[in-house]
Amino acid sequence: ILKTEVVSRSQVSDLLELSKPERMEKPAGEISGSQYSNKILGFSFLAPEGWVQQPQKTQPTIPDVAVVGPKVNGIPPAIYISVNEKNGKSFEEYITEVKDSLQKSIESGDLVILNENKTMVNGKSAYEINVVQAFANEAGNIVNMKLKSIIISGPDKFYTIGYANSEENFDS
Repeated sequence: ILKTEVVSRSQVSDLLELSKPERMEKPAGEISGSQYSNKILGFSFLAPEGWVQQPQKTQPTIPDVAVVGPKVNGIPPAIYISVNEKNGKSFEEYITEVKDSLQKSIESGDLVILNENKTMVNGKSAYEINVVQAFANEAGNIVNMKLKSIIISGPDKFYTIGYANSEENFDS
């Protein structure tokens, strides 16, 4: 660019007429105070004081919603929720699919199932599983994380609700 000049819009004869820019949609869910609400996925919950929502889901393998708390010994506790369409699957088929997805980590010794059982939650079929899984923290050290997940069968969807924390801080 060798020369520039400022002119008024009326002096430009070939000015492009463009429509208004598309706006990014607001996230489907948001935390207001400690209440998280998601109208699209159809649920809400109270997040612990001081916990923050993580970015929106970007990959199919990560939860739809995750809120994390303050780090304790370098590890933040987390609550996570995933919602999956049934797509004709029975509850038993879905549980088998979930357990099959864990098999590689079990065989490598990175994941141990502590206990699992079928139960009922508010009259709906549910499956609870508690595991310990080895994770590398920010410093690259291996930390045992304890996770408790419960899968609830809704009319059209499966809801997975879970809590994760370091094994040493899980119950605190």
